[in-house]
Amino acid sequence: MVPYKQKTDIPDNAPQIQENISQTFVIPASQENDFQPVEFQVFLTIDEQGNVEELFIDPSATEQEREKYQTYVDQNLKNKKLFYPATDLDPITGKLKPRKSNLLIRVKIQPDS
Repeated sequence: MVPYKQKTDIPDNAPQIQENISQTFVIPASQENDFQPVEFQVFLTIDEQGNVEELFIDPSATEQEREKYQTYVDQNLKNKKLFYPATDLDPITGKLKPRKSNLLIRVKIQPDS
């Protein structure tokens, strides 16, 4: 008899960044905004297809910063397929099954050179 493995909120395999995307996402600042170079953490929810579903700015930022950065990262990252989804090993079939998961990344906004 195989012992039952209790499922946790942590996937067997974490989501993986697709090719040509840095671990720190660098988003160029544009003339429409007044961003100074800044780096901060963003908590992501990634769906079963690898799309960024939700984003939350690190709560250690001030409320004003969070609102400003939240709008910017939503425009640049939300609903985009930037990851291979997290997976769990199906105990019955032995195959990897995609699942929704969370991930913490660093985002850097910098002026265009």
